[in-house]
Amino acid sequence: MARLDFITMNSGSALRDAVVKPRVSYASRRKIPLIFTHVMDEAQFELLQQYDVRYVQGPVFDSVGSI
Repeated sequence: MARLDFITMNSGSALRDAVVKPRVSYASRRKIPLIFTHVMDEAQFELLQQYDVRYVQGPVFDSVGSI
């Protein structure tokens, strides 16, 4: 049986449906990176951090500030 390289999941849907904690624990047991995509703002990021989410991506990380 093939092993998954990674799993992606929409962060808004995961938070709304309250499936972050079970998905994170499943991915951690299987040692599969779980990537939460479409993180729209810092509030979503903070909520995900409460569940020990390690990999996130989305528009909130795309903007690069100038020095």
